[in-house]
Amino acid sequence: MKENIHRFKKIKTFHFKHWINYLVISTLFIYTVVSWLLNVYGANFSYFLVMKVNLRKYFSGKRIGDTNNTEKLISVF
Repeated sequence: MKENIHRFKKIKTFHFKHWINYLVISTLFIYTVVSWLLNVYGANFSYFLVMKVNLRKYFSGKRIGDTNNTEKLISVF
């Protein structure tokens, strides 16, 4: 009976270590993919952010009487 318990513990620890390795590999993979995407589409991404800010300014400036619509548009962007 003692041997079985010991064996079970070994399997458990192995799985736990395996899970940690999987987590590390997955995080590294995600980080590399994100950095690559930022390198490739970096300019477009910054341009998109600038456009977003400009649209916010535009919608906050226009149609002051129609505040509800403006708030909806800002929440979308």
